[in-house]
Amino acid sequence: MNPDDELDAELRRLFADERLDVPPRPGAAETVVAGARRVRRSRTALVSGAGALTVAAVVAGGVLLTGVARDPGPGQEHIVAAPAGSTTATTTLDAPSTESPEQPTIRSRPEPEQPASPDRSVDTATTSSSAERTSSTEPSTANAEIMALPVLGPDGYQALTLNMSYDEAAATGMLAGANGQAAARPAEGSCTDYRLAEGGEAIESVTISDARGIVRFTAARVRTTQGVGVGSPVSELRSAYPDLVTEPGGYSAPAGAGARYFFGVTDGVVTMLRLSVTDSGC
Repeated sequence: MNPDDELDAELRRLFADERLDVPPRPGAAETVVAGARRVRRSRTALVSGAGALTVAAVVAGGVLLTGVARDPGPGQEHIVAAPAGSTTATTTLDAPSTESPEQPTIRSRPEPEQPASPDRSVDTATTSSSAERTSSTEPSTANAEIMALPVLGPDGYQALTLNMSYDEAAATGMLAGANGQAAARPAEGSCTDYRLAEGGEAIESVTISDARGIVRFTAARVRTTQGVGVGSPVSELRSAYPDLVTEPGGYSAPAGAGARYFFGVTDGVVTMLRLSVTDSGC
């Protein structure tokens, strides 16, 4: 016997009880039984509906968690975003093919790669300044050749120094004389140019004053202590001697005490170098 039949029998038994003070009207039992059945059906429907909603929620949660959309419409694509923090590519579901309508084709759509942006942590001004510092501190090939040359210092060349008397200069053995003889003494009150015994490859001539001794070195292929010589560009000259003074045909810069370098310049390049005492009188 099912639950409805049991309920029907029980209600009929109660209404048939003679102990009831008020006799039920005809058909009352059938009306009550029908109402009870409707209440039971409503409760059953509510329980079934709640279960169906629970199942639907679970299924929807599963879809969201797996990132897969089901039952796409004809000709439509569903793109489901992966959960936050996921590194997987976005998945695209195409419409079902005619060959297997039950299994949608899954195509992986890789995330577009972002073009590498240029590194802008170093701006143009900094790069330019670094390049200028590099060019001033690291000699070029031409400057490397100049750095290999003998040095004309701020006070002279090797054993010969500015203001050295003729006798002191001759005693060094560096002055060249005619026919293997000692160099002649400069005439009284005059200045005389002397060549060196080593030749004129480095120093073209040394000028000696009868009154003031050595007053000038005219260079051929030497460099200063700052690395400037014949062939150096004016940019390197300015970098080495920031206190240049413009002179006819070039520039001058302080050397030793009471002396100056003179740099002859042609077309932006040093073409002549001279070391002289100031007011030599020659």
